Amino acid sequence: MIYSYSSITERQTEGNILKPFSALKFFKENKRKGLMTFIVLILSICAISLITVMINSIHESFDVYTQPLTKYSLVAGSTSDLYLNQSVVDKLKSDTDIERLIPCDTDGINTNFSIGGSAVVGTFANVSNLKYLLGKFNDVVKEGRLPKNNTDEIAVHQRIMLNKNWKLEQIVGNKVDSKEFLSGSYKIVGVLDGPAITFVGTQSNREKQYIKNGLDITKPIEYAVFAKPGKFDAVNKTLESINVNDATVSDFNTIITQSNDSFASINTTLIGVILAVTIILSISISSLMYLIYLQRSDEFGILLAMGYRKSFIYRLILKEILFLNIISWAIGFLLAYLLIYLLNYFVYNPQGSVLNFFSVNVFENTLCIPIVATIFSILPILSKMRKQDPITIIERRD
Repeated sequence: MIYSYSSITERQTEGNILKPFSALKFFKENKRKGLMTFIVLILSICAISLITVMINSIHESFDVYTQPLTKYSLVAGSTSDLYLNQSVVDKLKSDTDIERLIPCDTDGINTNFSIGGSAVVGTFANVSNLKYLLGKFNDVVKEGRLPKNNTDEIAVHQRIMLNKNWKLEQIVGNKVDSKEFLSGSYKIVGVLDGPAITFVGTQSNREKQYIKNGLDITKPIEYAVFAKPGKFDAVNKTLESINVNDATVSDFNTIITQSNDSFASINTTLIGVILAVTIILSISISSLMYLIYLQRSDEFGILLAMGYRKSFIYRLILKEILFLNIISWAIGFLLAYLLIYLLNYFVYNPQGSVLNFFSVNVFENTLCIPIVATIFSILPILSKMRKQDPITIIERRD
């Protein structure tokens, strides 16, 4: 027997109106079927959450590399000229929207934050300029000190240190590790902390080579451009107007545009994967729920024959499916959060990475499961209910 029909006699009356059963009564009395549906729903929601978070990490790992460019822009010599074009230098120095120009050189450290990897940009400049730069970044020296002027020393953000498994006083660079992107060899003398994941030094390997070859490094090779408060976008527009034959510009808008172009086809594929998985899981859950309610068709026919209105039975079915989906969604969401927390604690945080669970699309993608499952479940069930003949059901059962 699928349902406890003795419960039918437990209904109360108010006038001649039959009072409804409580929602989820069937699942309370048929725990095995209720548990099976709960597990499938919970695991589906948990799976969609994990897939979405992992996909988000690809984009968020790129944000790590672009974050410093939300504070400054870089202008370097063109591909055909080592030094910055003098007309470009004059234009920058005369721009009243620019707060400070820092003569510098840049290099990178290859990292792998979350899913996806690239080179984190670091800046080489004199100590006074580095202090100004870190102040703009809101970064501080957490341990050790800043590099001294004209030394092979660097201070590295703690997340890079974790990601690379580096230690204070360690010598790093491609002279000691051929797989390293950072050119030359440097001693780590400081550990940085703050929102901008970067590293700083006072003399790059490239500058040392210029000096060795007798080049004049007093001429501007690269500038870190800091805009006045509220003038960031205006300065970037000015920089973007510079002819590519005169200088190479790296600013936030340009980098983001390039990344969006690169991610365009990837985004379409990833969205398609999530959509396909969501639809397949939703239809699978709907089929399971439909089979359960199909087995209860005799029960609903008897209730109709006893005087219950179809509208009441429709509401009963809808409540049961909604409650089941909502409770499963909440548990699945919490389970996914717990798994992401454990992944962060044991795997990603020790590597300087973070999986961000709390994003809008995690909520949206998981919410699709109960919504689609409810629609795909309720429509065929109600369609079958409309065709039921309660008298025929009773005669057949007798």
